[in-house]
Amino acid sequence: MSPRRPRPGPLVTLRWVRQAHRQIGPQLRTGVSANGVAVLQAPAAPKWCVALVKLALSGAGVACLERSLLLQAWHLAHGRPLDVIVAVAPPAGGFIAHAWLENEAAPTGGPAFTELARLAPSGNGRVTWRAR
Repeated sequence: MSPRRPRPGPLVTLRWVRQAHRQIGPQLRTGVSANGVAVLQAPAAPKWCVALVKLALSGAGVACLERSLLLQAWHLAHGRPLDVIVAVAPPAGGFIAHAWLENEAAPTGGPAFTELARLAPSGNGRVTWRAR
């Protein structure tokens, strides 16, 4: 009996996460605003592979905005357009910003965040600002 080969869905998904992260990370670090960041189109893998995307992005070195943009691209490719919420905390304890998807709960246990903007998926591989 030969060993089971991994399904292509998970492998394609993990490859996409690596490539897409390598693509958007430098764009954000070089001063490109999140408005217009090019995000590699997510693969046509089973929807359950979103758990792999989240796991792969939970490691060190992945900023919340990068994570949110990649998850947004994944959901858009699977027929679920979601906004990325960008928020800031009051400056009393220093400047803190955070980003998450609209279907995720706002962070708790820390400072209260005030929504600054939403990044709506455009469907063409880029995100667009929507004023709040």
